Amino acid sequence: MVKLVIVWSFRTDGDRETLASYLHTEHAALVTKHAATLRIRRYVQSVAIQSPLIVQMAAGREWPGNADATAEIWWDSHDDMVAAFSSPQGQAAGAELAADEAGPNGSALTPAVAWVTLYRNDVTSWQ
Repeated sequence: MVKLVIVWSFRTDGDRETLASYLHTEHAALVTKHAATLRIRRYVQSVAIQSPLIVQMAAGREWPGNADATAEIWWDSHDDMVAAFSSPQGQAAGAELAADEAGPNGSALTPAVAWVTLYRNDVTSWQ
């Protein structure tokens, strides 16, 4: 499987709860609407918690600033991902998602601060 991880910060003109709610409801619904067209197999959102321990750990490691949320979008393969976004329907779906992420009319998100496309390699699992 292939996973795209996007790292976002929330806009500064709103409160975290409202912005996280927008991400979890409005944006998630839009991704769900286009999941079949974009051949998405799995979509996971995560919102950062405020943790003094992690802030201290990040400072000690000289990690850059704090992000507010991530999205993981999974496909069966890189070829599947490319094919999905190459079709006219996929391009339209991608454009609608991009407009929601960038739009001034309610989007919770600032432009992505980072992204990475990964191949999955399960090393182990702890229970």
